[in-house]
Amino acid sequence: PLSGAFYYTMVRHRGLSMGQSALFSVVMSTFFWEYGIEAFAETPSIQDLIFTPLLGAILGEVFYQWAEKIDKRLFGTKRL
Repeated sequence: PLSGAFYYTMVRHRGLSMGQSALFSVVMSTFFWEYGIEAFAETPSIQDLIFTPLLGAILGEVFYQWAEKIDKRLFGTKRL
């Protein structure tokens, strides 16, 4: 799920919506990683195909919201 969260937050910070970011996480986690790179070493598992993108999108949105709050607190002040 952490790699799915990485894919999600990477494009979410670039302005994509929640749905678009979740779709990007699914595409990158399943097609690029599981069927592209990792398929040469092992057969993609159902667990990796489901949990990595879905939990990754959920975790990614949590990480994104945390980052937004941190940015507002640190860089949204007049002191900085």
